[in-house]
Amino acid sequence: MIHWSVTVSDETNKALRQFLAEHGDNDLSKFIEKAVQEKIFRATVQEVHERNLAFDSEEIDSAIDEAVSAVRAAHRS
Repeated sequence: MIHWSVTVSDETNKALRQFLAEHGDNDLSKFIEKAVQEKIFRATVQEVHERNLAFDSEEIDSAIDEAVSAVRAAHRS
């Protein structure tokens, strides 16, 4: 595990502590880890979405079908 030292406003601290207490979970580290993972996931999805705008949906569907077929064929052997 890595230890972080973070600084937030008093308002954010109070709001988060209240939120955690109201939801029966006072594990600040767990909350931060989940929030960071969600932020990274959402940013990644957005980047992929923007990158895929260069392709039409038929090209994407074809690439997906090809990849699924290759994986299925590999698992059959």
